[in-house]
Amino acid sequence: MLEVILDTSALIAFFVGSEKHHKAIRDYFSANPKTRWVIISTVFDETVTWIRVKVSIKDSITVGHLLRNEHRYIALSEIDDTCVWESFQRYNDKIYCDRKIAHIAKISKYRHLKYSKLLQASHQMRILSI
Repeated sequence: MLEVILDTSALIAFFVGSEKHHKAIRDYFSANPKTRWVIISTVFDETVTWIRVKVSIKDSITVGHLLRNEHRYIALSEIDDTCVWESFQRYNDKIYCDRKIAHIAKISKYRHLKYSKLLQASHQMRILSI
């Protein structure tokens, strides 16, 4: 089974029909129905907060339950969180988000994710090998 780490932009595009890449994300998962979603806690937080502010509180809770219960949810530990913060401080560009998620996946505790993909919907829909 293919595991895919979903970026916030991909999750928002999947759940929000008015988003630019909604159809592309939906088409990807229709073509790959056995894909297992990997949801990292930092991405989860960004996603449900965005949905709460832009859509509704009720929808953010519904999406939150779905992401935590029906997909592979990974809560970062204090050490992992510190590692991400240290990494964040080293970059001064706008593509840090790509690096953040790739960095998390490479943390020794998550080496089993090395064959996963990162699904993004920002700028252009793309799948990155990590």
